[in-house]
Amino acid sequence: QLRVCGIAAPQTSELIVNSLWARIPDYARKDYATLSAPGDALPGGDLVYDFDTARANFVVLNVKVLSLELLELKREGHVRFRCELDETGHWIHQNMIP
Repeated sequence: QLRVCGIAAPQTSELIVNSLWARIPDYARKDYATLSAPGDALPGGDLVYDFDTARANFVVLNVKVLSLELLELKREGHVRFRCELDETGHWIHQNMIP
């Protein structure tokens, strides 16, 4: 399990967003082409896709990570650690009790 905390903002450069969109394979673009929003109830029948508007549903987020915490579940003993960015921009690592 991974928890990341930070400050997110959408990428505003259309050149960057379009270049990243171009790298997404056609089969994966289907995820952006549904007419209903993620989490909506499934209508009866097949989902309807509109590939012409799929790009408008694609957003790139830039995240400045301020801290992260990792929990690794293991049969022989779980492992947890945290990394946090201090005020000087250095990462502080800390092992934690799982």
